[in-house]
Amino acid sequence: MQSAVSTSAYHANPASDLVFAGRCEVVVIDGRHDFVAHPGTGETPETYLAGSYANAVDPSQLKFEQAGDLFGHFVLLRHSKGTHSLSIATDRFGMFPFYWARRADRLFLSTNLSTFVKRGILDRQVDVAGLSDILAFNVPTDQRTPWLGATSFAGGTAVTINLDTLDHHSRRLWKPIDLLRNADTSFDSVKDQLVEVFLEGTALASRGRSNVAITLSGGADSRCLLAALLHAGHKAVTYSTGVPGSRALDYARQMAELCRVPHHSHPLDGAFLKAYPALLQQSVLLNDGMSFSSEVEASWLRDHVASGDVLLHGAFAELFKIGQMHSFHYDARSARLSGNALADNLWKRFSVQYAPRRNAFCAALREQLDEQARQHLEDKVNRYQADLDADGVLQMLYIDEHLGKVAKYSRVVWAHRIPVYFPFAYPPLVDLMLRVRTKDKIEERFVTYLLKRTNRLLARFPDSNTGAPIGASYLRREAIHVVDWLQARLFGSKASADHQDFASWLSHMQPPIEQVLAELQSATGLFESSQVDVLIDRCRTGDQLAAWTLNFLWAWGLWRTASARPLLAQ
Repeated sequence: MQSAVSTSAYHANPASDLVFAGRCEVVVIDGRHDFVAHPGTGETPETYLAGSYANAVDPSQLKFEQAGDLFGHFVLLRHSKGTHSLSIATDRFGMFPFYWARRADRLFLSTNLSTFVKRGILDRQVDVAGLSDILAFNVPTDQRTPWLGATSFAGGTAVTINLDTLDHHSRRLWKPIDLLRNADTSFDSVKDQLVEVFLEGTALASRGRSNVAITLSGGADSRCLLAALLHAGHKAVTYSTGVPGSRALDYARQMAELCRVPHHSHPLDGAFLKAYPALLQQSVLLNDGMSFSSEVEASWLRDHVASGDVLLHGAFAELFKIGQMHSFHYDARSARLSGNALADNLWKRFSVQYAPRRNAFCAALREQLDEQARQHLEDKVNRYQADLDADGVLQMLYIDEHLGKVAKYSRVVWAHRIPVYFPFAYPPLVDLMLRVRTKDKIEERFVTYLLKRTNRLLARFPDSNTGAPIGASYLRREAIHVVDWLQARLFGSKASADHQDFASWLSHMQPPIEQVLAELQSATGLFESSQVDVLIDRCRTGDQLAAWTLNFLWAWGLWRTASARPLLAQ
């Protein structure tokens, strides 16, 4: 936990900071704002909770071993004066942001990464190893952060700190490796139990709420949330966004009408384009530089949520269909690989976006970046391969790096306006599904069976991703795909359009993307202007990879200009 520190002295703020002292100190910056005290009785240690969980368990009575099984997003602190110790527990996926940095005989904790810089605890030095990861994966891997000297807490972990020495030890509270190592349960043997547990999780997330909002796409996962609520007789209101003219928008509206629930559609239209710069800047700052996956569409829809006491989101559903896990999908080729061959195959997926991003940075920074991200990926694959086959390795990577980072900061964006829960992340449901054998998770049978059990209208309604009924044959889906391609090429149809259209957005935005990046270049000196010009030209011809690269450079520049120190000052 060694940190790059500034020369300015840290000044505690007794009105907002929590301080736990022995011969050394642990300071939770703004802890009185972020954490709620839950005093115990007698000799019971002091307990503090940031975030929330849906289970009916008093935080002061909670055993740390239970934390990994709670349904929510939280950090729990427990201060024992008798043993001069502070213990910290995180929710199983690490969905509530929490960081630490050490300076001499003080350990600083915060729910906000940039606070370390604002309070003078860290020097403004970027961790180039973390930046290399961000270029490849959109997030820093493991517990790295963009700032040199700051570390994030792992999910499902308890850490105990000695307040006299600041020595610490950690232990895992949730062990998905053990579940994946013995994943030999057939889907048919647990399919009804899976449905019941999903309904239980949805009910727990919506308990005590008179009206529940749902992000409803035209796909399969989010309609499961609607089906579960209607099955329980609960009121719901649905929200959707997407490219105008797309099946995603049309299907979401039609499903809501079919189920007779209020629906609000907010297309990614001219009004969205006008708001784009502000939405991007807000999401970058909310994510603290920890995720550069695009959240502008989520931010746009979030700002239009006008009703609902809690919002349910379909994230985590890819754990139930591992052939579709973002970036870490399992396929026939992966099944045949082991050792460095698996890491090499994975790197081919990420190098497609890593190379143009790295090439767009100035020469001095390109040299520092090298391909550290590739080595980090290889190290992590090798670490998990000691216990798991390729399918298990990919699921662990997805849990750590997509769910624990991308989904985590997507939740932060939503929670800025409305509490959000992910019923597919309900702990008993995830644990049961991880034990299901690989071939059954590839066949994607859970969503189909769940819908047939809970709402046959939604079960029969086509999937906007394919235009075919859920569970349709490969040949039928491919035939529709060919028709979609022809209609898009010949008539400009947007029916199959993905919800992200960076080439169109950046080509038509005001101020022009050329001006935006020129201003960032002037402020930071980070970019290779000739490469940026090439990317802009390609973006204007409809090249989505070039446009996505430009969007990343823009987001990264916004984050850098929020901090004063030049990146290359060493």
